Amino acid sequence: MKLIQIFTLLAIFSYCSSSDSKGFERGQIQQRPENVKPLADSYDVQTILSKKPQIRFPFRLGIYLDSSSQWRFNQRDKDEIYAKFSILKEKGIVSDLFFISDALVTGDVYNRNYYSYYSIHEYHTKLKDIRIASARYNADAVYVIRNYNFTEKSSNILSIFYLTIIGMWLSPGTKIDSSFYLSGSLWDVRNEYLYFTSEYEDSDSSIRPLVFSDEKIALEKAKSKGFPVF
Repeated sequence: MKLIQIFTLLAIFSYCSSSDSKGFERGQIQQRPENVKPLADSYDVQTILSKKPQIRFPFRLGIYLDSSSQWRFNQRDKDEIYAKFSILKEKGIVSDLFFISDALVTGDVYNRNYYSYYSIHEYHTKLKDIRIASARYNADAVYVIRNYNFTEKSSNILSIFYLTIIGMWLSPGTKIDSSFYLSGSLWDVRNEYLYFTSEYEDSDSSIRPLVFSDEKIALEKAKSKGFPVF
């Protein structure tokens, strides 16, 4: 399965990064002299490049579910996600698996408006809060799953029957377009090394009477295929 393949490649990468392997064939890329260190023109970039993978298999994995303002992970979602990640325990890749409680992510992340919530600066701030909460669980790595949802309502010519009041229940004059998007990222708890990312998206479009044009139902239909195995 995809998840096992990703972690297998991660294990190989971790091994190779500590070996004497010279890596891939550079082809026509000019060889850099061994006594000359590569330079970065930004302190932040240099800091990120200096981070190295640290986890050893099997490792303790935390899962943090970051809900948007429009939709939250329910218990059924959590059960499905946990079941799919449990295969890592069966394969001996992960020694322990658990969810990171939102109550322990103590950063001031809920007093923000919807648009600033996903700004780059605040994303980094919240990631630090997630790592701190994960450290309280003694997790080696944390997998952050974020969801971004979008719904849009529009009216067609049949919406004119809404003027009759009863048409709000009978006339299919409202179109709902919904998109359900998930992104996943695996981070080293100790030094914020990024191991890999993944994405998943599904959408749904339906036409129905105004009274039955519920946005929450539309989002549920958009993710009706279930969560992917990241």
